[in-house]
Amino acid sequence: MKKAHFFLYVLIILSCSDLEDYYQSVNKAPSMEFKGIQGGSFQDSIKIGKTLNVQYQVKDEENLKLNLEMDTFCRVKDDGTNLEFTAMHKGIENVVATVTDSYNLSDSKSIKLTVFDNLPPVVKYSYVITQLDNSYFVTLDASLSYDKDEKFGGAIVAYEFTVNNFSKEQSSPILKYSINKGTVNTVKIRVKDNNNQWSNLSINYINN
Repeated sequence: MKKAHFFLYVLIILSCSDLEDYYQSVNKAPSMEFKGIQGGSFQDSIKIGKTLNVQYQVKDEENLKLNLEMDTFCRVKDDGTNLEFTAMHKGIENVVATVTDSYNLSDSKSIKLTVFDNLPPVVKYSYVITQLDNSYFVTLDASLSYDKDEKFGGAIVAYEFTVNNFSKEQSSPILKYSINKGTVNTVKIRVKDNNNQWSNLSINYINN
């Protein structure tokens, strides 16, 4: 009777081993992809203090989690379908995302993020001289000015106009100022972005 139990035990062990070998032979390696992106890598830029979302999908019979190997320029959160990167320090963030199943089969993708600091705004303007009765006015229009990192949340928040000895900082890009006929007027304009950084000063001389 003991021999029968022994042979039954050996048969069960062999059957489990054969079953495990079978599952391993039909097992497919997991795969992951970044949604909407072709190929095995993803590249983008991110401004310090801002976030970037990278959606992904893992395909496998098992419920697998990503293993991330990365530098220290970004902080990352993973909710299972989305990686949220928050830029912390200027530099190049290289990330390797890997999924591995219980049979040690895996798939990897790479992410390269260029983390940059604030980019200064650029001032651009035009002017028009008009006459009303015996008075002359110059209208300065700096609405064509722009912030270099506008696509990353940058924006112009202030315009500083200087005409001769008069100076004014305002939120509007247009200034109208009275000038004297036959004089050369010194015009200086600069703009400020939402990171409190000023553009280079633009200087022009207007002769009416």
